[in-house]
Amino acid sequence: MESLADALRDVEQSLGEAVDRAFRSGELRGLDDAAVLSLMAQAASIARRAEAALVATSPKCRSGCMSRRTPNDRRPAMAAAR
Repeated sequence: MESLADALRDVEQSLGEAVDRAFRSGELRGLDDAAVLSLMAQAASIARRAEAALVATSPKCRSGCMSRRTPNDRRPAMAAAR
């Protein structure tokens, strides 16, 4: 079973290739209004889902990362908890 991180890595690679191709080809300049709105809606949907994954995992990272401070971390304990 593919992990969420693996799936997101695949999506990022595929999306990056598609966006690069669209910019290089000039495809975006030729879009009509309906196509622009559709593209914007799809991009916003992807961004919302990615943001949801970040929001959902932030508390886990915050609690885990704060407990693994390194000796070189000179931040006061209160600052690290923010």
